Amino acid sequence: MLPNFICVGAQKAGSSSLYKLLKSHPELHVSEQKEIHYYNIEENYNKGLDYYKSFFNEGYQEQKLIGEFTPDYLQYTFVPDRINKDLGNIKIIIILRHPVTRAYSQFNFHKMNKHEEMDSDFESCMRDEELTLGIKSREEWYYPAYYRSKSMYFEQVKRYVEVFGKENVQLVVFEEMIKDRQNPNLIETCRFLGVNDQHKFVSNHSNPTILNFNTGYIKTLRAFKDFLLKVVPEKIMRPITDKVIQQTYQKPQKLDKQLKDKLYNEYFLNDVKKLEEYYGIDLSIWNA
Repeated sequence: MLPNFICVGAQKAGSSSLYKLLKSHPELHVSEQKEIHYYNIEENYNKGLDYYKSFFNEGYQEQKLIGEFTPDYLQYTFVPDRINKDLGNIKIIIILRHPVTRAYSQFNFHKMNKHEEMDSDFESCMRDEELTLGIKSREEWYYPAYYRSKSMYFEQVKRYVEVFGKENVQLVVFEEMIKDRQNPNLIETCRFLGVNDQHKFVSNHSNPTILNFNTGYIKTLRAFKDFLLKVVPEKIMRPITDKVIQQTYQKPQKLDKQLKDKLYNEYFLNDVKKLEEYYGIDLSIWNA
């Protein structure tokens, strides 16, 4: 079994939330392991398709479609051709988030994992970056971080459209998705995949970035929460487990609205306009 659809990114744009939402759809089988990294890590790719297929066996019950989520795929220039070579013109989902808030989430994620100093300044990191629109090395995740480059969506989306065709590439806007679980984004995604668009999705926001020195403890709590949610009704268990976890970590400082607008206009506005025109999508929600 090989996937019929892949969510290829973007990093820190809400792919974990979308993963859990689509995983709940009875006509979709999504790999138990999120982020397989088959196509972007040479060591994995060299293991061959039998290795890749092994990720889709668990939980498969003759669902209509099979999918995977590896948000790193979006940034690498060589990945679209690899996917197309092995899987043909499958369906590609790309989730996008306000470019500055995506970069800020990545910045805090790096802090959480000790790859960024706790006193690092976000604006300085953005300004000091050497812009790179085509990332060719699989190792370029933390060093350099490419906060700004990874939020320049136009070229990244264009690569996938050129390989798979616009009809096979669906853009999901994170800010619209979290407003309403029955919003047009999710309905359109179901129609794009050819599955029932009346499915009632359960609201959730997954994998928030936290700032806490004992990250191993937090990850253990999250794993325990996920286990409990498999055996206890979600509407009962989720509020309790979320409250316990929230008591143990420090949330990142909220991004200043003035700085957010300033960085958006300075670095991303023209790129967003190009994407809107190229793909035919309205991203005015990011102007709010």
